[in-house]
Order: sequence, then C-alpha cells, then structure tokens
Amino acid sequence: MNFRNVGRITAAAGLIALTACETSLEVPNEDQPNIQRALSTPDGIRAILSNGFSQMLGATHATSTAVQVGAHVMSFESYGSVANFGMALRATIPRTPIDNSKGNTTQAETLRDFEQLSLRGRTLAKAITALDQLTAGGGTLGSAAENARARSFGFFALAISNGHMALVYDSVGVSTPALTDIEIPPLTGYADAMTVALAQIDTAIKIAQDAQAAGNGFTLPTSWLRTRGGALGVADYIRFMRSIKARLRANVARSPAERAAVDWNQVIADAQNGITADLVLDLNSNEGWGNQWINEAARFIGWHGMTPYIIGMADTSGSYDAWLATGRAARDGKVFIIHTPDTRFPAGATRAAQLAASPAADAELPGVYFRNRAPGDDTPGEAWGLSPYDFVRFRSYRQKSQIGPWVYMSSEEVDMLRAEGLMRLNRDAEAMPLINASRTAHGLEPFPAGSTKDTPAPLEVAGRPNSCVPRTPTGPGGSIVCGSMYEAMKWEKRMETLFTGYAAWFMDSRGWGDLTVGTPVNWPVPYQELDARRAAIYSSQTGDNWIAPSSTYGFGVGTR
Repeated sequence: MNFRNVGRITAAAGLIALTACETSLEVPNEDQPNIQRALSTPDGIRAILSNGFSQMLGATHATSTAVQVGAHVMSFESYGSVANFGMALRATIPRTPIDNSKGNTTQAETLRDFEQLSLRGRTLAKAITALDQLTAGGGTLGSAAENARARSFGFFALAISNGHMALVYDSVGVSTPALTDIEIPPLTGYADAMTVALAQIDTAIKIAQDAQAAGNGFTLPTSWLRTRGGALGVADYIRFMRSIKARLRANVARSPAERAAVDWNQVIADAQNGITADLVLDLNSNEGWGNQWINEAARFIGWHGMTPYIIGMADTSGSYDAWLATGRAARDGKVFIIHTPDTRFPAGATRAAQLAASPAADAELPGVYFRNRAPGDDTPGEAWGLSPYDFVRFRSYRQKSQIGPWVYMSSEEVDMLRAEGLMRLNRDAEAMPLINASRTAHGLEPFPAGSTKDTPAPLEVAGRPNSCVPRTPTGPGGSIVCGSMYEAMKWEKRMETLFTGYAAWFMDSRGWGDLTVGTPVNWPVPYQELDARRAAIYSSQTGDNWIAPSSTYGFGVGTR
C-alpha cells in the first residue's frame, strides 16, 4: 500500500476532515487512500508499518520544496543563486527572518515537512494501535517474529517523524499511538517533543531485543529499508537505531548552551554501539525511494555550488586568508583554487589540473567529493558565495535517472558524535583515535599522542607554517590559525555528512555556534497549521532562541 498522496491538509484540520468524510459519505471512493480500510486487515497494517521509513524519507526528501534546502544555504553546505525553494532568500547576508505570514514566498517550503511528517506519523501511530488490537484479539501478521518486526519498525519510523519535526520547528504536534482518531495533539516545545521521539526509539529497540531473546529474531527486508549490501539483522538494525538516537539527541540543540547541556554520556553510549560502516540506501525514485535535492543540486549552474566560507578551511596556500580578509561585497574576482592535502578535494596546482582530477560524472560514491568545474560552467551570484567547486559525491544519482547509492548516515558521523562527547567530558585521549582514523583515511596527518581538544592541527609539511588542515578563523582578532583538535572533529564531520541525512550542517552548526550572525535557528509552526488551530500566526523571532547571536568564526560580523 502507498499512502504518500494523502493531500495538502494540515495535521490538525486534516485528521478531523478524514474522520468526518469516513462517517458521512455513503459511497466510498476506492481511488482515494482509505486508512481505516487498510487498518482493518493484517495485510493493510503490515503495508503501512513496513513502508514507515520510506514514508518518512519521502516526507523530507522526495521534493526540494522542503525545509532542508534553505537550511543547506544557511549553513554553507550549499550555495544557490536561483530563487527556487527560497535559496537566494535564505542565502542572503545579512540574514533575514523566516516570514510566516499568509502568502509569503516560502510558504510551501515551511509547510511541507511539518505537514507531511505529521500526517504520515499519525498514520503510523494508528497502524501501531491497529496491530496491538489485532494481536490482543488473537490475530497475527503471520508469526510472533513478524508482529515484533512490524511493531518495532513502526515505532522507529514514528520516532523519525516526531524527531525530525523537533529538529526544525519551535513546536510540534507529537504523534503517539495513544491519540484517539479525532484527537488533535497540542503543540509541544521542540525539547519535549524530542524526548518523546527518543523514548519511541527506545521502545523500538526493546521490542527488537525482546523478540531476539524469545527466539523470534528477524531481518528487515530491503523492501522495508533499501540498504545496499542486503537486509539488516536485528543486531545491525539496533545499531542503526542507536546511531539515530545519538544524532537526534545532539542535534536538537539550538545554541551552544543547549548543545553543552546534552546528555553526552548517553550520546557516547549510543554512538559506541552504533553503526560501524556507512548506512547506504539504494535509491530508486521510481519505487518511492528518492532524494530530489541531490538530483536538483546536480544541475549546478545557479542551483548548487560551494561557498569558500567552510571549504576554504582546507586551503594551505594563504588564498583563503586573503579572501576572508576582503569584505563580502568586494570579493568579486577573488575566486581561488584550494590547495590542500585533503584527498576529498581534487589534486593539482591549477584549475585545469584539478578539473582533470575531478570525479567522472557517473562515478558512484567517489573518494574525491568535490569537482573543480570547467570555467564555462561558472555562474553569477553574490561574490562571497562563489568558488569553482561543486559537491559531486552523489552526482551519479542524477546521471543515472535518479537511481543509485546515497549515504543516509556515515560511520564517521557516529564516530564524531562520540568524539565530541568525549572531548566535552574531558576524555580527549579517547576522542583522538576516532578523529585520526577519519583524517588519515583522507590524507591528513594524525594528531600526535598527548593531544587535547585545544591542540592545533599538525603541519602537513614539516617546517612549513600554515600547512595544517583545517585552518580556522579562530585566532586573535579572528585571524586564521591551525584549527584545534575540536575543530578537526568538526571538519571531519562536515566533510562526511555533506548532503547526507537531514540538513546535517545546519543542525550541527547552530549547536556549535558556527552559523552566520542573525541566521534563524527555528522555523515557526506553519501559518496553515496555526490557522487550522485558530492560533495566532507568528514569524521567526529576534531573540537568541530564534537567531544566532554570534558566530565562532565571525561570519556575518561587519563585512566578514
């Protein structure tokens, strides 16, 4: 069963409308989704729960008319000069608030994630309830193992629904199996909503563990979770869930103070027991497993490029220093070549050499993540947003008609979550091997024994100053210096999470305090939802809990 096309209705009004229609229409329309009919049979319940993860992926990634494209440009994970999806608007420096008034220019993007995650999450919650009722009455999906698999997977997908909304919006209508058919969940603050989501993952984990202990172990078919490499058994499934727990727990923070207050012991425990290899999805948009943004980004001209603000930290030539020292409006003609030992960038002393060393267009998951494009493919834009580099790690997806591998979650992300927690708890010696493993895999020098979170990155060429990676504007007066081991952790995480997961750079950057000054850190509850609830409509605010008041790197301060 496919329940993607539920319709453009708000979470609150839609639930009432669906219920009213089901009780008032005498002649059923068999061409439209009928959730109640699906929930009345074991096959229907199984279909909804087994499609839970793909539904959550579809809610956030099946279209670029969504929140995360704006989040990409606000965190420098991408740069776009076209107006589509609010890119040009969200990329502007100084930053602008998120307008939530009726008819605003990004109303579709603001609404999409909230609406679709709410509707699909609520359907999953109803399916879990229907399964519980079925088994309580002696029914089954076929066996105790199948019952456990569907129930666990349903809670996991439901947690992703609530968790992803908590990452983005200031308030959430939380979906749980306890809600009645016509009950409208109150709007709950993001922190409390995340607490519910994490508890739902715990429930999913316990169901899987109990099933295994009782001899009812199971695998997740690739039709449920399209993992490249085959179906996941219970142990790997639990590792995946614990990895998602670590991600959600850390990334819900809106500020450095909130990030510091995260339960890092729990993050470390989950990450330590998380995935040990990249979780790669075998995407196929024709089968409901698509990622529209990585397809759109591969248009490149005006749609995607990489501003030097972050990737320039790889440069060891001094060009980044000169670029950043020049005011934003005066950077025309300041496009520069990044010379770096980091093998994720194309090698070469000239643009032509780097173009020749860039990945082939159809290369699947190449080890070089960026291309230096042909000069004829350059596009106009704000001077600070322009560089000759595009991110091409997932370019083959567009080249192969939206079919191919995509890293949903990298093992390095999990390792860096663990490393961050360890350093926050002053266990730097335990964090260092995790950071070094990622660095050395990409051609960078490891930190030496005895390094702490504050130790500058080692020189790549002995005796040559400034040959370190990353080089960050964190020195006296914002000068560029060899970044600390803590900054090296951030660098590795950024490189390995680019265009993976869900707006990865934005979620981390706001908690690290790295966003450009004035960047919104919350989206308001969409006006359509507020209107349906007869609540006051509001836009993003100007307080510290709504915008980034400062920047680790001084981005957005003055002309920087």
